[in-house]
Amino acid sequence: MRRTLRLALPLAFLGLAACAQQSTLPDATAITPEFLVGTQWEVSELYGQPVPGRAPTIAFSDDNRSHGYAGCNQFFGHYQLQGDAFSIDRIGSTRKLCEEERNQIEQRYLRGLKTVRQAIRQDLDRILLDEAQQVVVHFRPLTEAPVL
Repeated sequence: MRRTLRLALPLAFLGLAACAQQSTLPDATAITPEFLVGTQWEVSELYGQPVPGRAPTIAFSDDNRSHGYAGCNQFFGHYQLQGDAFSIDRIGSTRKLCEEERNQIEQRYLRGLKTVRQAIRQDLDRILLDEAQQVVVHFRPLTEAPVL
């Protein structure tokens, strides 16, 4: 009995944590280019969790390029917005050596961007969703110039 509890409790916790990280946003609107281009966006949540320390960023240009700070390094990519479909691909980055926590944030962020299939807006925020309509990244407009 005790052994069963020792196995069941951690599994239950992991299940709850996974549910907490995946949320959809019913009160949101599909995005168009004018709601992306011309603003620098800062990550407020990555997979439903706040990011410790300096938050990753992204900016979108009108020629379908994206760039920003990934948590450790600068990155760049190409985005496509066609109807409701949104994706980011051809992602590359600089290769600066950083602390392990920053490397982990960067890896989660860049991997997450590759899974995005839809972008929506909710008030001033921009939200990127994966194929299952789960929130990958929640952005807010960056109000201060980022520290480089």
